[in-house]
Amino acid sequence: MEQDLNGRASELLSEIVTDEPENFVAWAGLGKAYDRSGNIMGASEAYRKSLSLKPNQPDVWVSFGNFYFRGKSYQQSVSAYQSALKYDPENAKAQNNLGSAYMEMGELEKAASHFSTATKFDGGYALAYRNAGDVNIRLGNFSKAIEWLGKATEADPENLFGWYWLGRAYVGAGQPKTAIPHFLRVLTRRPELPQVHHDLGEAYFLIRDYEKAMEHVKTGMRINPTGPKSYVTLSRIYIHLGRQRDALAILEKGTEANPSAAAIYIEMGDIHKSGSRHNDALRAYTRAVALEPERWFGNYKRGVALYYLSQLEQAETALNEASKLNPSAAPLKLFQGLVTLAQNRPEEARIVLKEASQLEVNNPDIWFHLGQANQRLGDWNRAKDSFEKAYDLNPRKSEVLYGLSEVNKKLGDREKAREYNRLFKDVSQFEEEQNVLEKKLSGKPNSTELRRDLATLLEKNGALEEAMEYLRQAVYLGDEEASTEMDRLEKLLVRR
Repeated sequence: MEQDLNGRASELLSEIVTDEPENFVAWAGLGKAYDRSGNIMGASEAYRKSLSLKPNQPDVWVSFGNFYFRGKSYQQSVSAYQSALKYDPENAKAQNNLGSAYMEMGELEKAASHFSTATKFDGGYALAYRNAGDVNIRLGNFSKAIEWLGKATEADPENLFGWYWLGRAYVGAGQPKTAIPHFLRVLTRRPELPQVHHDLGEAYFLIRDYEKAMEHVKTGMRINPTGPKSYVTLSRIYIHLGRQRDALAILEKGTEANPSAAAIYIEMGDIHKSGSRHNDALRAYTRAVALEPERWFGNYKRGVALYYLSQLEQAETALNEASKLNPSAAPLKLFQGLVTLAQNRPEEARIVLKEASQLEVNNPDIWFHLGQANQRLGDWNRAKDSFEKAYDLNPRKSEVLYGLSEVNKKLGDREKAREYNRLFKDVSQFEEEQNVLEKKLSGKPNSTELRRDLATLLEKNGALEEAMEYLRQAVYLGDEEASTEMDRLEKLLVRR
């Protein structure tokens, strides 16, 4: 029906421009009619003709930009929107649409600026508020995103996208409990949306409500069996509960449903790597790279697996390939440093690990390995500084304590060396006991007793949050004794 109407409109407008070739309004209308009916060449020519007759038509420039945008010709759409703004700088729609084009091109800061400007010219422009929220989520500016999306829901409370993105922003800001009502609000009216079910399940997982988390993630999976996110998130829930076999099984199911989903293979590789099955991890990562060779993450993960397999030249090649795609990723630089250390190139390792420490200042592993590079170079004072930063970030790492003991011994501070050595022995014993219990748990994933034993060990060593995590899992599995212990530990955490 709509196609017929567009066709009749095109015929009528064609007659008008034939009789009145200078009628720029009719040419613009013909461009829109052709655009709606899918006549790409006709639409382009009609828009151009109208604008050549009268360039000062901001709304026609916007329509022309939208025509290019729908065809994914984003640079041409930018030029059209900019022409609209040349004649009408306060055109809110042109500002918003220009922001959308920049967002598609990956120029997120520019996009954010134009969305913000659009709302200044139209204070009730809910779409521009939503877009500003969306782009700030992508930028990782979650507090700003919450602010923008709050305005979006005020301007248009019936639009579910605003509430959904507001939920996403709260999850990103580390407030999953606040996000949950927003996702539920959307699902009350649109229960068939798989992404919302997934994100709600993820929020429940973050607050450790495992039953509801699995319920909603599985619902999203049923609605959209090919969506990779649901398989990945469900596998992470299983891993968190110690059900590694179930995690791998659901990922295998995901590869059957969507054989081209690289994210599923990367998750599978991560599980194998955590179990020191590095050949299996390498196969999974290699498959991910074959599916998405332009994605830095797969190349990086493949390099990590090769490093653990002591295939250092191949690891360096894979990591260098990842670096071409993303030269400013701190985890990538960390493993480039590890490879060069393993190849006895400490000066190169120090350079790249220093870069990593500047990109991610709160990563204790980076500081520890930077300390190792300095140690190899005999730069004991710098080694000490690096190890101390690693210790400040995580005082329960035996390798860091051993490093501090060694450098203090070299620097002649015997008392400090002895103190760190004593701590090293205590933490090593704790790590060994924890490792034994975790290995037992991997063989008995439903054991609540082992979870309580781990909680006791972690509490004894000051890791109260981690102890609470194991108790939550035991409670989920029906352990009443763990529930009592959890209540006691919660009171300790409040007082701390």
